Amino acid sequence: MWALYAEEDVLLCGHNLGAFEIVGDRIRRLTTDGVNGVWNFKKVEGNPNLIISGTYNGLCLFEKIGRNWHYKSRIRGFDESSRFIEWDAQGNLWVSHGYKGVYRLRFSKDYTTVVQVQAFEKDDFPQNVSDLVLSKINGSCVFSGKDGVYVLPAEGHSFTRDSSYNAYFRDKHFPNYLKEDKFKNIWYFHDYSVGVLRYLEDGTYKKIDYPFISLERKLVSGFEYVFVLDKENALFGVEDGFAHYSSKVVKNYQKPFKVHIRSFKALSDSVVYAMNHFEEGREEQKIVPQFAFKNNSFEISYSASFMEGSEILYATYLQGLDDGYSKWSGTRVRSFSNLYEGVYTFEVKALNSYGVEAEPMKFSFEVLPPWYRTIYAKVGYLFFIILIMLVLFVVVNRRVELSKKKEKEKQLERFKAKEEQFKNAALLSEKEMIKMRNERLKSEMVFKEKELANSTINLIQKNELLSEIKAELKRLGRVHDFRDVDKKVSALIRKIDKAITNENNWEVFEMHFGQVHEEFLKKLIRLHPDLTQREQKLSAFIKMGMSSKEIASLMNITTRAVENNRYKLRQKLGIEQGENLSAYIGKI
Repeated sequence: MWALYAEEDVLLCGHNLGAFEIVGDRIRRLTTDGVNGVWNFKKVEGNPNLIISGTYNGLCLFEKIGRNWHYKSRIRGFDESSRFIEWDAQGNLWVSHGYKGVYRLRFSKDYTTVVQVQAFEKDDFPQNVSDLVLSKINGSCVFSGKDGVYVLPAEGHSFTRDSSYNAYFRDKHFPNYLKEDKFKNIWYFHDYSVGVLRYLEDGTYKKIDYPFISLERKLVSGFEYVFVLDKENALFGVEDGFAHYSSKVVKNYQKPFKVHIRSFKALSDSVVYAMNHFEEGREEQKIVPQFAFKNNSFEISYSASFMEGSEILYATYLQGLDDGYSKWSGTRVRSFSNLYEGVYTFEVKALNSYGVEAEPMKFSFEVLPPWYRTIYAKVGYLFFIILIMLVLFVVVNRRVELSKKKEKEKQLERFKAKEEQFKNAALLSEKEMIKMRNERLKSEMVFKEKELANSTINLIQKNELLSEIKAELKRLGRVHDFRDVDKKVSALIRKIDKAITNENNWEVFEMHFGQVHEEFLKKLIRLHPDLTQREQKLSAFIKMGMSSKEIASLMNITTRAVENNRYKLRQKLGIEQGENLSAYIGKI
C-alpha cells in the first residue's frame, strides 16, 4: 500500500495493484487491469470532483459522481513514473522522477491530456549532482536532495538554492525528503534518520532531532513516512510496525553514562582482568600485571552501560604505542601483539547517539623485556665489549708496529729506487744534450760547407768574368777603328749585365734564403702561383726588409723601376688600398 486519501466517509487506497475505494466494510477496485501501482492522490485545484494520481507508468484521472469516486481515464502524453506530484500556483503539475529529473506538466481543459512537458535534469540545479524529491512547503514547490534544497522563484526561469532551508542543515547533511504537516512543521528525512523543523509563532523554525535518534536505521529506506495526529503526537512507519512520538515526554538527552573494560587477557594466559565504572566512581587499578615478552599478545573487550538500544561508538588509545585516540567505530574488541617492552596504559571512551561522551576507562600493564634485553644481559654485553676492545687494542697496536716497520723498509727501497732513477735520468739528459749539440754543430758545418762551396763557385765565376773582361780590354787596345770600339764596349757591358743578373746567383740566393725562411717561398707560390720569378725575387727582398734603393742595386734597375714593380706586385697579390705591402708579405 502506497497512499491513503480520506474524504467524508470514503477512503481511497493507492496500492501496488491499483486504486481502491473503501466505504464502511466494503472495498471496490477503481482502476482497470492496465493501471498498476498508484502512488498518490492529488485533487485538481479549482475542481473538487477530479483527482489526479501518479502511477508506475504515468498519470490517471478519477472523477467523483455523487458520493463515490470512479476511474475516468489514463492521462495521455506522459508515461513516466510519478511518485511525487504537486501543483504550483500557475496550475502546473510538477513531477519528480527517481533518477530522470523533474517535469513540469500543463494539461488540457478536461485534464485528460498533457499538452506541454518541460523536463529539468540534475544539471539545471546549481551545485547539484544527486536525485531530487519534490514536496510542497508553505504553498511552494520545493526540491530537496543530498546537495541542498532548491526552489523556482515566481518570476524566475532558473532554480536557486533556498538559503532559508539550507541554513538548518550543517556539514552538507541536506535532507532527502521534506514534508510539511497541517501545523506548518517541516519533517525531514536524511538517509536513515529523521527530524523536524518546529514552526514557531514568529514564523521561524526550531530544529529538533534528539528525540528521533532512536529511530536511526529503523525507517523503511526510500519510503519514509510520518503521520501527524496533532501538535503533540506523530506516528512513523518503521520496518516492523509503527513508532509513536509524543512531544509531552521530557527526557534528558545529555545524561552521562559509563564505559567498562569487560576483560583484559593475554592470549596465552588464563587470568582475566576487568575494570568497571560504578555510580560512586571509577574502580581503581591496584595491580599492574606483568607479562613475559613471549606472551606478548593481548585481547581487550569493552562496552558501555547505555540501555536505549542506539548504536554506541568507541575510541581507544594505547599510551606508548598510538599517537592518539582511534576513530569512532562500533567495534568492542581490540587486540595487540609484538609490543616492545615497557609500561602501557590502555584507554577507551564511548559516544552515544545523542553526542554524549563517556569518561574514559584506563587499564595499565607492563611487558617485560626478553632475556637478551634484561639488565643482567646488558651487564654481560658490557664486559664482553670491554674484553673485545682490549683484544682489538692489542692486535691493532701490534699490526700498527708491523705496518710501521714495513713502511720504513718500503720507504728505504723507494728512496734507493728514486736515487738510481735520478742518476739514470741525469745520464740520459747529458747524453741528449751532447747529441743535440753534435747535431747542431753538424748542421752548422754542412751549412758552412755549402756556403763555402757557393762562395767558391761565385768567386770562380767572377774571376772568369774579370779574366774575360781583361782579355777584351787588351784586344780593345789594339783596335784602331772607333766603330769597332763601340761595338766591343757595348758587348762588354752586356756581358757585365748578364753576370749581374745571372740566374745562378738567384738560385744561390734562393737556397740561402730558404734555409732562413724555409716555408715563405713555398707558401707564396701556393697562394699566388701566377707570380713571375722577378716578382718572387722582389717579394723575397721585401721579406728581408730591404729598402727600394738596396733592391734596385741588387736587381740592376733604377729606384723608380723598383717602385713601379712594387705597385704591380700589390695588384697581383690583391692588396687593397691603405694596406701595407711589407706587412702583408711579413705575415706569409
